Amino acid sequence: MQKRLNREEVKEGDMIWAYVKGADQNYGYGEVCSVWYHEGLMWFDFFDQINGGKRSSNVLKIIEKPGARMESKLLQTLKEVRDIKRGK
Repeated sequence: MQKRLNREEVKEGDMIWAYVKGADQNYGYGEVCSVWYHEGLMWFDFFDQINGGKRSSNVLKIIEKPGARMESKLLQTLKEVRDIKRGK
């Protein structure tokens, strides 16, 4: 179960859903690996488990309640990765 996240309390290690630009999906989910501020706005990098790669987003783009399709896409992606690791 995902804990509620105060947007001002984003820190490394948090698992976050966020809108991202330029990915296959317009959202991503992953672990925050760095946090910084630019022009007074908190930004963060995270390892996107849905689209792959390292993505950046800001606290205004955090998704508080992911939809059923988002959750389903995450489970599908995790299953595909698990199958690849098993050699199927």
